[in-house]
Amino acid sequence: MMAFWGAPLPQEDAIMNAVKTAMGIVEGAARVSDELKEEIGEELRVGVGVNFGPAVVGNMGAEKHMDYTAIGDTVNTAARLEANAPGGKVYISRAVADALEGRITCTSLGATIKLKGKADGFEVLELNSIKE
Repeated sequence: MMAFWGAPLPQEDAIMNAVKTAMGIVEGAARVSDELKEEIGEELRVGVGVNFGPAVVGNMGAEKHMDYTAIGDTVNTAARLEANAPGGKVYISRAVADALEGRITCTSLGATIKLKGKADGFEVLELNSIKE
């Protein structure tokens, strides 16, 4: 699933809203997982990726199937972060960490995680908590 903030209209604190949603998804999935484990013995593990930057946003597709969506490197990087995030974790980019400095706590994973299509040295961070 993909979600984005700040389009078509600017939104106050869009990056914080994105990380709050990411944490909410992980926490909600954990609650559902507990119920599933009790009922059917299976778990639900969800990881989330959050990135920030420019994107092309608008109606895209064919006449009979049009979607309002976002595309571009920022979106692709968020998808790569999500693909690498283990269940129960939120991975963010340095752009997100810098934009929310002092408002979140995070742990740098350095360049230990290689994101497809990204140069060596791309820093991935794990979101630990939101301070507000």
